Amino acid sequence: MSHRVPEEILQLARQGEKVRAIALLREQNGLGLAQAKQLLEERLEDAQGKPNPARHQRFTPEDVMTAIDAALASGEKLQAIKLLCDSTGIGLLEAKQRIEQRMGIAPTHADRDQSPGEVTRSSGWPFLALLLAAAATAVLWYYFSKP
Repeated sequence: MSHRVPEEILQLARQGEKVRAIALLREQNGLGLAQAKQLLEERLEDAQGKPNPARHQRFTPEDVMTAIDAALASGEKLQAIKLLCDSTGIGLLEAKQRIEQRMGIAPTHADRDQSPGEVTRSSGWPFLALLLAAAATAVLWYYFSKP
């Protein structure tokens, strides 16, 4: 990641306000939550002089896809999504869609057109049809129930 972390954000994190620091970092750089958290933690490690060798380990795309396929083969869809997010930096929704595409699951209408947490709105046609059927039933009942 090549984003810069301002000293004031690092200072907030050092003071125990990590959530606020991550939120500011996301605002300033347009990062996702996981990306901002990872970037902040990396910069804090760098500032403390504690190198993390695992952080610098690079995996080839083939290694990542092999791990994702292994997770899918063992029925661990969430692990596969996490692997894809961590290796590419994409968001959860996009990773979920890509994993489901790899599994051969067609995207749902909700996945294509909605934001996370948004509720699907149905059209009013089913309600209108029910209302018209009830009105027709009432008219027929009234018409045939007269002596």
